[in-house]
Amino acid sequence: MSIHFHSLKIKEIKKETDDCVSVTFEIPDALKSKFIYKQGQSLTMRATIGNEEVRRTYSLCSSPLENEWKVAIKKVEGGSFSTFANLSLKKGDMLDVMQPVGKFYVELNPENKKKYLAFAAGSGITPLLSIIKTTLQTEPQSSFTLVYGNQSRSSIIFFEELEGLKNKYLQRFNFINILSRERTDASINFGRINTEKLVELSKLINYSSIDETFICGPEEMIFSVKEFLEQKELTKRKFILNYLLRLDRRSRRLEVRSQKQTVALKVI
Repeated sequence: MSIHFHSLKIKEIKKETDDCVSVTFEIPDALKSKFIYKQGQSLTMRATIGNEEVRRTYSLCSSPLENEWKVAIKKVEGGSFSTFANLSLKKGDMLDVMQPVGKFYVELNPENKKKYLAFAAGSGITPLLSIIKTTLQTEPQSSFTLVYGNQSRSSIIFFEELEGLKNKYLQRFNFINILSRERTDASINFGRINTEKLVELSKLINYSSIDETFICGPEEMIFSVKEFLEQKELTKRKFILNYLLRLDRRSRRLEVRSQKQTVALKVI
């Protein structure tokens, strides 16, 4: 399939936090077949900023089941595109966007009865929100646990939507917040997602029962989780990990997926 840019109209822009906006695109009927996507895939965008062409890739946070194409763009220090998106983009603007790509997903089956686990920090929630929504709706016998790290409650992207999912899937979605700069009533919800926190979380998560694990966030967190799972010998007792990484070389953010396949390490 040939992949190239298409000019899309911005249908809606919503401020999710002080430094993050979600951008929803309007897909013309003639392009909808080209923009079919899997949960966890991403869109590459192109804009001219200060007489320079700038391209950035952002994960879709919408579910393909919603018939919506939405990404979240968090403003980063020195980030020309993210600053442009947060401060200048508005409803009705046109933006060049490539067709969805990416391998940060597993195939779903309504007959599955799986236990999924995901770790995210900051804007790493964007592809995972798409994955969680799609999985819970497609696989009614599966469950999902999300461990989500942020600095404070006000910095949690999609907090209301995640809370809504928790209320909708009371028995199947476990949402665990970890805040690094805001104290909570329970000590387990304060700190960072590191080895010590992962040990503490074993009170809430039966790691050995997990079928699929997703990780998206800062490099330090990703490898802390990876090493912890390896030390727990999950690769020997439960499944063999196959890590697929997506690396944004500017933000140093990686996306990782583990599944029951051969051990491998790939940068895509």
